[in-house]
Amino acid sequence: MNMKYFRNLIFKEFARIDDVETITDKDVGMDSTMMYKNELDPMLLPVNFDMGILPNEIVMHAYVYEDFVGYIITDININILYLMGIAIGQHCEWSTN
Repeated sequence: MNMKYFRNLIFKEFARIDDVETITDKDVGMDSTMMYKNELDPMLLPVNFDMGILPNEIVMHAYVYEDFVGYIITDININILYLMGIAIGQHCEWSTN
């Protein structure tokens, strides 16, 4: 899976939501963490997201820009993308779901 492509989609959504021209790596804090699906904060996910589709172990790729938290949820081998989204505060503002 081309994580750079998906990361750039998150950056484009950051720019659209914040009404700025571009967002670059220098503007964003990034981290990837292996975790169990029950550790996900449901407030960051879309209301209609079915947690049942996730395997027990996942990788959460997080991107922080100002008050926005972008995320990509994959399997632990980073082969399957399950969800991408952006949360502002405790609300999912945008997702691929």
